[in-house]
Order: sequence, then structure tokens, then C-alpha cells
Amino acid sequence: MLRALWVWPIAIVSGLLYGAAAALIGARDHADRIQRGWCRLISRLCGARVVLDGTERLPAGNHFVVVSNHESAIDPAVLIAELPRRLRFLAKRAIFQLPIFGWGMARIGHVAVNRTDKTKAATALSQAVRAVRDQDAALFFFPEGTRSTDGSLLPFKWGAVQAALENGAPIVPVGIAGTREVLPKHAWSPRPGPVALSIGAPIETAGYTRATRDALMARVREAVDAQRGRARALLKQESRERPGATGQEASSP
Repeated sequence: MLRALWVWPIAIVSGLLYGAAAALIGARDHADRIQRGWCRLISRLCGARVVLDGTERLPAGNHFVVVSNHESAIDPAVLIAELPRRLRFLAKRAIFQLPIFGWGMARIGHVAVNRTDKTKAATALSQAVRAVRDQDAALFFFPEGTRSTDGSLLPFKWGAVQAALENGAPIVPVGIAGTREVLPKHAWSPRPGPVALSIGAPIETAGYTRATRDALMARVREAVDAQRGRARALLKQESRERPGATGQEASSP
């Protein structure tokens, strides 16, 4: 609980500064560096000690869609901080209505989505596809739509697959493990610890259509589940190699 007393004030103040800078700069390289720096700060404030595997599997350039499991509110920050690419995502509209911070997210190129209106959600998806084309950015999704409370992989929604098909882009499966222990759903006080990201081989979408997107979704879900297992194995390996690691050590930058 004591950690939350200083983590979140720093996160809020720095988030406002990030939002103001992003709102002024817009979708440019400098804004991406500011975004990555802020996300790295949030990750470290929460005490996430990240193990990253598979960056060599990322396609050259930014023409791909990242699909990951979702276990914690810090997952977006960890992904943006660690993946060496320009990333954009869809998020619920309420986040974009936050003063300054939300304005910065919109200016940098992230896209608001109305989850309760399927027509508006489809429009937001098409907008996101156009945005990543214009900005030479990769789009990432948490297709479960919400955070898992028990670590199980929830059913996938179709948006990520549809975006990849519309963009003619491969899908990169990513597994996250450890963030649920660092910051569980509905919790406010971070608990420092190891986090693992495992990146799988890209899944080509050529040959798939709207009519066969369910088959593609099943393949993507299987791949994400495999990378999630790989990420958990990395956590176990990290624990064996660092048996004396403490929460205070994990929280240091």
C-alpha cells in the first residue's frame, strides 16, 4: 500500500507531461521517444523487471499487427517500452476524454473505440488501419477485450484479425506473464517482480478472407497461448537464475 502512495502521484504528473508533449508534437519520432520513455518509467515504477525473448522474430519495418494476452493494466506500458517498434493501439473512449493525457494519445495516433456500439467500433477499426498506414506504425491488440483475473486465456474478439486482413499485414503473437502478479486487476498497489514477454513467429494472413477469419483467429489464439506458456517458462528460468532477487531490487531502474 505504501508503494502506491508515491507511484501513482509520479505516474499522474509524468502522464500529464507526456500528454502535453504528445499533444504539441503529434505523430512524430520525438513523440514516440517520449511515449516509450514514459511507458518505461511506468513499468519501472511498478517494479517490473522485464525479460524479453524473440525480438529477432519481428518483421522488418512496422507493417504488422501485434496480438497479445492481457493480464494487467500495465501491459500496454510494458509492450510499448520493450518492443523496438512504433506502436499504436485502440482503447476505450473514456481514456481519450481525460484532460491533457487523452488529448496526447489522440494526437500521437492511438484510436478511441466505443465498445458498446458495434458500428462505431468497426469505424474506429478502419480508422486505426488507415492511421498505421499513414504513420508507418504497427497496431497492437489485446483481443480478449479485458484483463484476465486468474491467468486463463479468454475468448478472442475479431478486431485484431480483421485489422490484419484489411491491412494485408502479418500477425505477431506475443505472450505476457508476470504482470498480473505485479499489478492484479482491481489492485492499486504494485508488487515488484519479474515480467516476461515472448514474441512468436509472424503468422501470414495472405489467403485468408472474411469468410475464413474464424480459422485465422483460432490459429492466432493458439499461437498467443503458446507464447504465453513460453513467457511463463522464462519466468521460472528467471527465478532459478536469480533466487535471491528481492522486490526492492526488482523496483530499481
